[in-house]
Amino acid sequence: MRKVLFVLAGLLVVQVALALGLNVQGVGLAGHAPGSPLLSFAASDVHRLTIEDKDGKQVVLARADEGWVLPDRGDFPADGEKLEELLADLEAAELGLPVATSEGALQRFRVSEDSFDRRLAFESEEGVLGILYLGTAQGTREVHVRRDDQSDVRRIAFSSWRAPAGSDNWVDRTMLQVEPEQIQAVAWNGRRIERIEVEVDEAGADDAADQPEEQVWRLVIPQERDVEPEAGKTLAERLARLRFTGLLPEEERASYEEETPALQFELALKDGETRTYRLLRGPEETKFAVAVEGYEPLLKISSTTGKDLIEAAEDPAFNLPTEGQPTADSDGSADEVPKG
Repeated sequence: MRKVLFVLAGLLVVQVALALGLNVQGVGLAGHAPGSPLLSFAASDVHRLTIEDKDGKQVVLARADEGWVLPDRGDFPADGEKLEELLADLEAAELGLPVATSEGALQRFRVSEDSFDRRLAFESEEGVLGILYLGTAQGTREVHVRRDDQSDVRRIAFSSWRAPAGSDNWVDRTMLQVEPEQIQAVAWNGRRIERIEVEVDEAGADDAADQPEEQVWRLVIPQERDVEPEAGKTLAERLARLRFTGLLPEEERASYEEETPALQFELALKDGETRTYRLLRGPEETKFAVAVEGYEPLLKISSTTGKDLIEAAEDPAFNLPTEGQPTADSDGSADEVPKG
């Protein structure tokens, strides 16, 4: 009987030893249960995010009083809505089952310190919050991931393309856009046009107060007179809908600034805001950039956008009439320009 007890005790010791051994080996894999949060901090704590890709390209995004900015590009405004959505999705992401823990696996799944698809470094106002390594894709909607405080590879429902490492991917390309009706006046190359409201003589209106009004454009410099409504409307709309494609690389800046500005526009908005845009030509006739007063980087615009702005600004409707050519006054009648 005693012999049987010794055998059973021995088996128990072996089982305990095996269990302990397996537990030690599996600490990395079982350290964080499946379904636990990806981030160990709140998205609202993030005040700085650095994204780096496998080629060494990186972008820095920082939270400022007026919203998210690109500190490495003169605090140029970033697309805060896009970034907040990214942070919210990462905060909501849950870790999947462990995949592996070995150093070779970290390399194979591209989530090591020196081999990754994306590296996301999160900082608060006090310091580093954490680092994420995004690696190889698992299907179309999952990616392998590793937190810097973990040794195991997991999966999350995410796609690396949502965390690009280029500044052009994060700028708000519509930040210059306003409703055309908000532009009250435009000045350029010695000319200035202003939007005014005039009464429309509509039959059936009981008195002047019932007369509808319409907005027209009037040239006030260098000579006060009405201009063709379509000409003023087109120029205002093209300035109001101005959209850029990205930020011009700093190494290309000098080649644009060497050229004489194609045009300079000064906009007066109804809310009292004023804006100054300088339309610059690049070393090639088909390339354009815009310098916006108050912002350091030059903004790239398409060739079509640049040419359309020049075409609208050079509309013959804004030219001074030549001698003997009729000019329209405010009520639409025409007078002869005196000779001599």
